[in-house]
Amino acid sequence: MSHVLDQVKKTHKEEKISFLILNLKKKLIINLIYFIFYYLNNAREDTGRDFLNSKILALAISDSKETNYNLVDSISATTTNENCIVVLNRTNFYSEGGGQIGDKGKLISEDDQGGEISFQVNSTINLLNYTLHVGKFESKSYQQKLAIGDEVMCKIDAEKRYSTSLNHTGVHILNHSLRSYFKNENSIRQTSSLVRDNLFKFEFSFTNSLEQLNINDLISIQRGCNQLIQKNLPVYSIENVVVDTDLDTLGECLNYPLRKLSDVLYPIKLRIVSIGKAWNEFQKKVFNSTREHNHNHQDYSAELCCGTHATQTGLLKKILIRNFEIVGDSNFLLECCTSKRALEMEENDKKALAYLDKIIKLHSQINESKFTLDTLKILERISRISIDIEKLFQSKNVSYLTLHHVKAESEKYRPSKAKLMSVLLKYIDDELSKYPNDLVQLADIKGELLNGV
Repeated sequence: MSHVLDQVKKTHKEEKISFLILNLKKKLIINLIYFIFYYLNNAREDTGRDFLNSKILALAISDSKETNYNLVDSISATTTNENCIVVLNRTNFYSEGGGQIGDKGKLISEDDQGGEISFQVNSTINLLNYTLHVGKFESKSYQQKLAIGDEVMCKIDAEKRYSTSLNHTGVHILNHSLRSYFKNENSIRQTSSLVRDNLFKFEFSFTNSLEQLNINDLISIQRGCNQLIQKNLPVYSIENVVVDTDLDTLGECLNYPLRKLSDVLYPIKLRIVSIGKAWNEFQKKVFNSTREHNHNHQDYSAELCCGTHATQTGLLKKILIRNFEIVGDSNFLLECCTSKRALEMEENDKKALAYLDKIIKLHSQINESKFTLDTLKILERISRISIDIEKLFQSKNVSYLTLHHVKAESEKYRPSKAKLMSVLLKYIDDELSKYPNDLVQLADIKGELLNGV
């Protein structure tokens, strides 16, 4: 009897996996409700390891349009060029959710001759409690094949995971810095976020629609982020926290805000990521003094989050705002980078500021009351440096604040075409007044300039 029950359970499980995969579509995945990601993200994941041994539960191959997947018993590099899906009994791959992209990496096994089988995982998606590893074999060799029941080693791209984790912590730091700057926890409404290995985006609106952001605000917000990084505060994550009060009033009960998305249905068991203090420290309803209370609000934060994070804020090295946009009528979008990318951007910032310094020094050598050939040479050098600045800006690897500053300042000194024309004509007139009979060719040039040639 037990054998029959086991077979029924096995058949039911296979049918469930088959149903999920056969109905898998890109559009459905992209638009999965956020709370499903949050609720299920850690059910079968052990994201704390770079390597993990696992066993294949199910396999599927996509059609040529990648809109439908067919359940199969095995996959081979020689029989398909399309994306395949591998479902495992456990995984260390973080699946896309909470605004954070899924891990990339490899599933590694051995063939009959002891050679390596390598399946490249290009995206990882969590669907109804199953992590889908989507990718292709690295080699087209006939030995590259996998079957249900095979054991594989899960190897994530640790460098990408690390960079992504830093950026996810960056989202929390930026969120905290924004609220601290405006001195009102409820003044900011987070609408979305995107976390990649090379950048993160944070979209928000003000509860007071009259609020606006200017360049001085952005300078202060970026400075606040980097102050938290310099303090090298610890980052904690606590799983399966059960609260016995409504989330909207929980922060008030704890005398400290617990941040969350406003339009998300959260499960009973929560995962809380906090900066500066562990969650059990936040649960003290009264701080020791008013001074400690204020200090907590400056340096500490706690959010509901399912993503991966840095262990210390100092690991981010620096946060730089890469871009700032107004989205729609009332939303603001900040795009930032951290760590290695931010330090590279900082070097380009220094180049841009050095170019600006050269322009200012060159411009100071111009005698406005007397235009000479040297004046033209200086203006030409300023124009060339301005072109170098534009090339640097086009690389999109200069911070928004530096770009804004250098553009605004260089415009004061950069000669326009009209300015260059004016200086050139002034120079020609001065030369003609000195040698009216000897510079016929110069007079002809003046005539061509005036005629727009």
